[in-house]
Parts: sequence; structure tokens; C-alpha cells
Amino acid sequence: MSTPRNSAPAAIRWTALVVLAAGAILAAVAAIGEVWVVRAGVAIAIIAGAAALWLAARQARAALKRSADASREAIRTEVAARSAERKDAREVLDTMSAYNDELAASNDRLEDQRRRAHQEITGLKRRIGSLQSEVSGLRGNNTALKIELADRIANLEALQDALVAKEAELAEMRGEEPGPAGAVLAIAAAPATDEDGDEEHPTVANMAAVKDAEREAAQQPRAREA
Repeated sequence: MSTPRNSAPAAIRWTALVVLAAGAILAAVAAIGEVWVVRAGVAIAIIAGAAALWLAARQARAALKRSADASREAIRTEVAARSAERKDAREVLDTMSAYNDELAASNDRLEDQRRRAHQEITGLKRRIGSLQSEVSGLRGNNTALKIELADRIANLEALQDALVAKEAELAEMRGEEPGPAGAVLAIAAAPATDEDGDEEHPTVANMAAVKDAEREAAQQPRAREA
């Protein structure tokens, strides 16, 4: 189905053809008659040619206008398409930029967490090293205390034997029975045990009791002799 825009050039073309044909026919007919008829035919031919030329120029202008309109429409469509593409590309770039920013922020948070964890691990390692040094020192002190306690117990046993001998000697000289000093020394020299019967590590109280027992054992023979 033809549109008014498409039918207008066809009408102009047909009009130009009709004008040319009519002018040619009239010019041919006028060529047979009198001079004034010939002149009239020439004038008609000139007028018909001018009219056909005007119609052709009009048709050419219409064709140029249609071409320009089509070009402008194509350019307008192309510009709209390019604008849509640029808008889509800008949206994609904005999305990618936001994603990159979020990823960078996430990386920064992870790096901060990793740094804090590394600092905590370093602090824990230092604390563990310090505690290990303290444990080593306590073990050394425990070993030294055990050795000292063993020496004190050996001294107490020797003093106890000497005290028992002195008591027996004094009792024999006085005709009396020996007192309970040996039992007291034995209790003081005995190592402390827990409820389960396992030996405990020597404590300050044990060492104080041992030292008191040693002093008492050293003083009792002098008191008896006095």
C-alpha cells in the first residue's frame, strides 16, 4: 500500500510525462499548419519543456528532501542507538567500579584481620616463650628444693640417730626411759603427702618445719647436758 509521501513523486513524474507528450503532439500538429501555427507549436513545445523541467526539478527537490529526511532519520536512529550503547556501557562500568571498590574494601578488611591475627599470634608466641622460661625456672627450683630437702632429711636422720643415742645414754645414766623427741623429729622429717598418697613437691612450710626440727635437735643435746 502506497503512502502519500511515496505517491507524490509518482504523480509529479506522470504529470511531467503528460506535459511533455502533450507538448510534443501539439508541436507536431502545429508544424503542418501556417506560420503562426508553427510558431504557436514552438511556443507550446517550449512551455511544455519548461513545465516538464520545472516538474523534474520539483521531483528532484522532493527526492533530495526524502533522501535528507531518510539520512536524518538514520542518523537520529544511529545516535539514539549509540546513546543507548553508551548508557549501557556506563552502567556496566559503574557496576564494575562499584564491584572493584567493594572488592578492594573486602581485601583491606581481610588484610587488617590478617595483620591483627599475626600480631595476636606473635604476642601469644612471646607469652608462650615467657611461660616456658618460667616453667623451666620453676622446674630448676623444684629440683634444687628436692635436693636440698633430701640433704636436710639426711641431716635430720643423722641428728635423730645422734639424739636417740644421747637420750638412751642419758636415760641409762639417770635410770629413765627415753622421751618422745625422736618421734617428733620423725614427724617433722617425713615428707608431706596429699589425700591420694602421692608425694607433694617440697614447700616453704616443709622447709621451715625441717629447719625448726634441725634447730631443736641441735639444741636438745646441749640442754640435756646442761
